[in-house]
Amino acid sequence: MVNLHVAKSKLIFVGICIIYWTYLISPFTAWSDDEAHFKKAISYTVEVTVHIQIPFMEDSQGFYEGAGFLVDKKRGWIVTNAHVASKSPVEASVIFKDGDPILGKVLYVDPYLDLAIIEIPPETISKDRFEATLKCDGMPKVGHPVGAFGHPWDFPYTGTKGIISGDTSHFGRHMLQTDAPINYGNSGGPLISLQTGKVVGINTMSVGADDDQNTNFAEPITYVCRVLGLLKRGKDPSPVKITFNFLIDPFKGDTFIISNIYHKNDLIDIKIDDKILRVIGEDPIKNEGELVHALRGKADNFSLDILRNGTQKMISGKLETHDLITKRKGILVSGMLISNRSMTRDDLVINLPKFNIHFIQPGSSAEKALINKEDYLESISGKAFHSLEGIYTFLKEQEGKEVKVKLSSFDGSDESYYLTHYEHILPIDDLILVGGVLEEKTK
Repeated sequence: MVNLHVAKSKLIFVGICIIYWTYLISPFTAWSDDEAHFKKAISYTVEVTVHIQIPFMEDSQGFYEGAGFLVDKKRGWIVTNAHVASKSPVEASVIFKDGDPILGKVLYVDPYLDLAIIEIPPETISKDRFEATLKCDGMPKVGHPVGAFGHPWDFPYTGTKGIISGDTSHFGRHMLQTDAPINYGNSGGPLISLQTGKVVGINTMSVGADDDQNTNFAEPITYVCRVLGLLKRGKDPSPVKITFNFLIDPFKGDTFIISNIYHKNDLIDIKIDDKILRVIGEDPIKNEGELVHALRGKADNFSLDILRNGTQKMISGKLETHDLITKRKGILVSGMLISNRSMTRDDLVINLPKFNIHFIQPGSSAEKALINKEDYLESISGKAFHSLEGIYTFLKEQEGKEVKVKLSSFDGSDESYYLTHYEHILPIDDLILVGGVLEEKTK
C-alpha cells in the first residue's frame, strides 16, 4: 500500500511537470514559428518603386515606394497594391532583399480591389527565392494571429504582429481588419498567418489618426486568388460594372434589395424590389464585395438566385466589365492631360461631359491659361467630341495655332451646386499620346 501511494505521488508529480513544461515551452514554440514565417517572408517579399511622369486623375507625379510579394515564379508575377503600382503609365522596378533592381511592367490593376500585379522577367529571379503560399480557401477568423511584413517608414523587411480583429465593408468592399500595424511602406506587402505561414491578405491601409496603430486593413487574399486564377487561364479578371443600387438598412447595412437600375434592359431581367440571394454556383452573398467577387470571370453568362414578390426564382443574363486600367489612354497637349472621366453606376441618368482634365504640367501653356485639373471638357473651338481619337485628330490639325477650349467645373455653396462654364484661349503645342490602345492605333 505504501509503495502504491508513492507510485501515485510520482505519477502526479510527473503529470504536474509535464503540464508545467508544456505551458513553459509552448510560447517558445510559437515564437519559433513566428520567426520561421517571417524568415520565409524575406525570400518572397520585394521592395517596389514606381516613377510616374504623366499621372491620370488618381495619381501625382513623382517616385513612390511600397512592398509586394512573389506569387508565381514561373511567370514572374509580383502582387502589390493598386495604389503602389498606380493607375497611370509608370516605370516600375522591384528589388528582392540583397538583390539588384529588376525592371518590370504593370500587368494588371484592379478597379475594385486595391490590387495590382507587376510582371518581371522570370530569369531574373534567383533560385533561392520562393513563392508565397496563399490561403485561397476561406477567410481567417477573428482572433487569428497574423504578421504584417514590409518596409514601414523605410525600415526594410520588417515584421509586426497582431490578430485579425474583424472584417468590414465600411469602405465599400469587404476587407480584413487587423491590429498588426500597417504603416507607409507596408502597403502591398503580405499579411501572414502566424499559424500556417500562408498569406491571408495584402497590407493596404490604416486609420489616419496619429495615435491609432490598432485599426488597419488588408485585402483578403481569397479575392486575389480568383484574379490570379483567371489571368493564368488567359481570361479577363476585370470586375463587372454593378449598374444597380441596393437599399441600405440604417441598422443592418446591405439588404440586397434593388432600389435603382441603370443598365440596359437587355442585359439581365432584374427589377426594382428584387432581392439578390446568390450567384448560382457560389456561396450566398453577405456584402457587395462578395457579389463582385462571385461574378468575376462570369460577366458574359451568369445566373442569379433572387426573391421576387415573395417567390424565389432564377434569372440569367450578363453585365459589362470595367475597362482594363492598363489600356487606359489619354492626350497630353499644351501641358494638360485629357482623358475619359471616371464613370459612375448612374451615368445613364446624369449628364456630364465624357472627358476630364486629369493633369496640368507646371509651367505649361495650360497652366498659364488658368486651366485646372478635374475640369470637364465641353468643347474645343465649338466642336464637341465623343472619342479621344476624334480629339487627337482635331488637335493634330491645330498644332501651332490657338483654339478656344470650353470647360466646366462644379461650383456653388451649401444651398446650391452647379456647373460653371469657362472659355480659355490655348496655343496647341507638345501633342503627345499617353498609354493604352490610342497610342497603338495612331503611331
